[in-house]
Amino acid sequence: MSPQRRPHQAQEIEAVLQTRLREFGEAEGRLPSETDLAKEFGVSRVTVREALASLERRGLVFRKHGVGTFVNGTAVNIRTRLDESVEFGQLIRAANYEPELGFLDCRVEPAGLEVAAHLQMEAGEPVLCIRKVFKASGTPVIYCMNAVPVSLIPNELHVDLSKNVNPELSIYTVLERWFNQQVAFQLSDVSACVAGDETGAMLNCSPTTALLHLEDVGFNGMQQPVLYADIYYIPGPIQFQLVRRPIYTLEEST
Repeated sequence: MSPQRRPHQAQEIEAVLQTRLREFGEAEGRLPSETDLAKEFGVSRVTVREALASLERRGLVFRKHGVGTFVNGTAVNIRTRLDESVEFGQLIRAANYEPELGFLDCRVEPAGLEVAAHLQMEAGEPVLCIRKVFKASGTPVIYCMNAVPVSLIPNELHVDLSKNVNPELSIYTVLERWFNQQVAFQLSDVSACVAGDETGAMLNCSPTTALLHLEDVGFNGMQQPVLYADIYYIPGPIQFQLVRRPIYTLEEST
């Protein structure tokens, strides 16, 4: 088992500040200055500025030049953000339901054409596939299939991989512990679809039920694909939101 790698200092500070945004919001909504935050965390102002810039890109804070950094209370109070990949149990709990794992299957199998294309590997090469159904207070709401290339780990660990891995853990923990990989970012295709027979059976719903479909490819810090995820949500119990910024140019009259 490989040791877990520590995140960058700016990411650590960003995570701490995010947990404190509601607290800052109660006190005029203004964060301490970059200088004060740098002293508190024992880092440079550049590192603090990087953490604040990331929070701003996510819409959680806004910055007024020469005045300071302020909490975006509306964005902070979003419980389930579409632009963040959160563990399913945590996602269900944030929607005020009790999470439960309703189905679990873990096996090594040949990669199909679509999975292989997303993971930039040859079709038929082995991948570890973990399929799960998550329930919200007893009702199935999420079906996901995760695929990880077996080639990411040494050959001597390939034997009985599906038996040695604990598939009940989040896929990010599985990647960290058994594959020595971290997902730096994910590219997601978002679409609407109907359940169909197979997914409908998994989610105990009609094949004609409308679902939210996310197809994710996770990349490590070297921009190498290390994870493919095929995820289906039943709308209703989990409602996603995200902060969108307008991008526009002023039109000149002619």
